[in-house]
Amino acid sequence: DTSPYYCTLTSQVALDGVYLLQALARYVGPSVSYSAPRRIIFANDSPTFTSVAEVGDQADDTHLILVNVPVVAGTSSAMDGAFYIEDASRATGIRVEAAGAVAAGRSVTVSGTLQKDESGIIERYIDADGVWDMGAAEVPGPLGMANLWLGGEAPAGTPGLNEGVGLYNVGLL
Repeated sequence: DTSPYYCTLTSQVALDGVYLLQALARYVGPSVSYSAPRRIIFANDSPTFTSVAEVGDQADDTHLILVNVPVVAGTSSAMDGAFYIEDASRATGIRVEAAGAVAAGRSVTVSGTLQKDESGIIERYIDADGVWDMGAAEVPGPLGMANLWLGGEAPAGTPGLNEGVGLYNVGLL
């Protein structure tokens, strides 16, 4: 055989999610060498997005994958074990409900179903079935605004505050 070596991998053999791929080379004798691991994402049955803003147009109950987004507020008991992710541009953010703790300042890939909160809190969220830590992330600074602008005008199909004015900002921290 000659280099470069390659293999074909069919994504249908794995569930949606993030996996580590690493090559193994065996030489004559007991020598073994490993490549640096690389993350790969399988998204067989779910649309994939790279920003929270893109998720806003999706219908409730849509299963999706949101790739490499910074966590701006980590898991805490005050938020019932949920955490918040937000686009680096600060355009929009969303609550993520998941099992397990996630710290602020990390970048995550989230797989889950888009839901509408029925508890009276006017907020959409992702009910996560998978959360993968992708490493450290820069967290956007806090946003200051007058109470008059709190909530903003909700996009079509999204719950919001009555007579909201300005930029929709539910989920931004």
